[in-house]
Amino acid sequence: GSYAETPLDHLYAPQVGVPSAVFSHETALELYGLSDVIAQSIHVIVPTDSGVKRRSGVTVHRSQLMAHEETTRNELRLTSLARTIADCARSGTDTTQLRAAALEGERLMLLNQSDLSRLSRSYPKIVTPRR
Repeated sequence: GSYAETPLDHLYAPQVGVPSAVFSHETALELYGLSDVIAQSIHVIVPTDSGVKRRSGVTVHRSQLMAHEETTRNELRLTSLARTIADCARSGTDTTQLRAAALEGERLMLLNQSDLSRLSRSYPKIVTPRR
């Protein structure tokens, strides 16, 4: 049968093809819909020992994710918002976009107090430390 295409269709195939892949960085930020960032390639994190090779249009990062750093949205596995913001900050994503995402993430309760305090210690320009 046929079905209507969605803007996420191009992401389901890479995840089915590489079940260990978790969408990350600007791709995850785009999936959260909390900023205007548009990823230039599909970013995924795979386990450090996975044999996944680079492929066209996909940026592969290797890391061991902790259980709390991973979540599911729209049947896609992606990094938690706190991990996403930290990864994006480290890779040079626009600070204004990340600040907006953090504020909206807090409002929607996608970031808890522990996430916010960790982010404010590491990235005070993105999450202002609370007094």
